[in-house]
Amino acid sequence: MEADLARYVRQVTFRGLGEAGQRRLFASSVVLIGCGATGSTLANHMARAGVGRLRIVDRDIIELNNLPRQFLYDEQDVAEGTAKAVAAACRLRRINSAIEIEPLVVELRPDNVLDLIGDADLVLDACDNFATRYLLNEACIELGIPWVYTGVVASYGMTMPIIPGQMACLRCVLGPEPPADGVPTIYTEGVIGPAAAAIASLSAATALKLLAGTEPVQQRLVHIDVWELAFDVLEVGPPRPDCPACGQPRRYEYLQPPISRITQT
Repeated sequence: MEADLARYVRQVTFRGLGEAGQRRLFASSVVLIGCGATGSTLANHMARAGVGRLRIVDRDIIELNNLPRQFLYDEQDVAEGTAKAVAAACRLRRINSAIEIEPLVVELRPDNVLDLIGDADLVLDACDNFATRYLLNEACIELGIPWVYTGVVASYGMTMPIIPGQMACLRCVLGPEPPADGVPTIYTEGVIGPAAAAIASLSAATALKLLAGTEPVQQRLVHIDVWELAFDVLEVGPPRPDCPACGQPRRYEYLQPPISRITQT
């Protein structure tokens, strides 16, 4: 087996990927939005799996309270005030020097989102708020790029693949953006590392399946709670014809600047 495939022999042996799927991973480009708890786990999986190009978009600096759940960082990063995207790229290059990793310390905004994700084969959501996800949803619809929604808070989280034009979009499934004070967040409810790692790992498996293209990907909303040991898989219906984001005519609400409230971590 040639050198590049020998590294991934266990993945190639796995019939869900095989040699053809692994070669598609080599050739793929992934953009990760956010590199906190879920993002650092997603980035770790993508780099180790051999995704050819990984762009990490995150504006934040590493803080001490990140370390219990953000597994790519350490105390030295905190002391040096390193940006998450930069520290993640540095760590991942030592894990896999054969792939291209591009860290971008920028905020995701309506005026830059299309440029940041435009060359991606897949976008991974590791945001911590719905405003950014709804912006990402509209951008992926506009560009026709598949993406994977991932959210976590406290001990539970959800994930779901979205292929524009084939599957219901985030707005179809969740409806209008909930008010900021109407949903639990990591700031009000906290979060534990195992929850972030578990839901991010499920998202990473979905990402590999989408990128490998060896078998169809079905749209299901997966909800897990690692504290209560609960696992639910919910069937998702077809796209809503009246959806403002993916219906006809499209009525984007988040790609229209200015939206100064848009943030991501």
